[in-house]
Amino acid sequence: MPEEVAKKVLLVDDEPIVLNLESAYCDAMGVAYEIACDGQKALEIFRANYEAFGVLVTDQDMPVIGGIMLAREIRVLAPNLPIIFITGRPTLALEAVANELGATVLAKPVSLNIFKNAILTALAFVPS
Repeated sequence: MPEEVAKKVLLVDDEPIVLNLESAYCDAMGVAYEIACDGQKALEIFRANYEAFGVLVTDQDMPVIGGIMLAREIRVLAPNLPIIFITGRPTLALEAVANELGATVLAKPVSLNIFKNAILTALAFVPS
């Protein structure tokens, strides 16, 4: 794994096919990651070892805890953590929340190049 990409990516989506694709992208990039199928599980994983993560990649529409609530909770624990919403329903409301949280919004489907650029850009801003 490249030295500048030492932190893990937390991938969160309730659609297994999306998690599989994002996991494959991370594998292709040589980036470590953990996955969660909903916001509650993601929050548990993050709280257990938040220093290990360099970026949160989350869907917005999920059961239990959605992406926006997850991002707000994580922002309290890690104010500078880059957050990327990957959603099939990009809206102006989501863009507004993303701006408020300092997050990025990408529309599904996301190509490897777009995913890679977003992750590497986010990880470049993570304090060591």
